[in-house]
Amino acid sequence: MSKLVAILIGFIFVAVPEYAAYARSSPITAELARVCRNAAIAAHPTPRPGTKAQGIKEAQREYFQACVANGPK
Repeated sequence: MSKLVAILIGFIFVAVPEYAAYARSSPITAELARVCRNAAIAAHPTPRPGTKAQGIKEAQREYFQACVANGPK
C-alpha cells in the first residue's frame, strides 16, 4: 500500500506543476492574430505569382510566431 501512495504522491508532484503552467497560458485572441498577421505580411510581402522569391512563407510564419510570443511592437 505504501508503494501505491508513494507513486501517487510522485505523480501529483509531477503532474500538478505541468498542469498549472498549461492553465496559465491563454490562447491568442483574434485581434492579436490579426495584428500579427498584418505585421508579418508587411515585413515580408507576399510575392507576385511567377516570381522566384523563396522562403517568404517561412519568414512570414516565423515573424508571426515571434509576434504572438512577444506581443506586437
